[in-house]
Amino acid sequence: MQPYQVYGGRIGGNRSIFVGTGVELDRGGLPDNSMSFYLNYVQPMGDGQFTSSTGFGWADETYTDVLETILLPSYMVWTASVGYVADSYEVLLSINNLFDEEYYTSADLFDSVVVKPSEGRTGSIMLSYKF
Repeated sequence: MQPYQVYGGRIGGNRSIFVGTGVELDRGGLPDNSMSFYLNYVQPMGDGQFTSSTGFGWADETYTDVLETILLPSYMVWTASVGYVADSYEVLLSINNLFDEEYYTSADLFDSVVVKPSEGRTGSIMLSYKF
């Protein structure tokens, strides 16, 4: 059966009819291999601490669904942050997807394949004050 033959439709029945008895199936959209690595740095400065962090998350190529209709390529996304933490306040600047990597993820939540584009580079500033 070709994937286009089931698009927009639903196939029902006992699992063993379709794949056999005792066959292990992976859920589509989840890579077999992924890893992340981060480096953190803290330096005393004045009445507080300067902090920084950088790192990446990597995901291997993966099919979007169990029918293996679409192969999504592997990707690596970098993040970075710098901040200052004192007794009464904290400032943190964070950047996600530092190099504006284009990648796609799968949401195998429905009977059809849903592929979502990545979020581009985003940044945030957090200010907090303790009183």
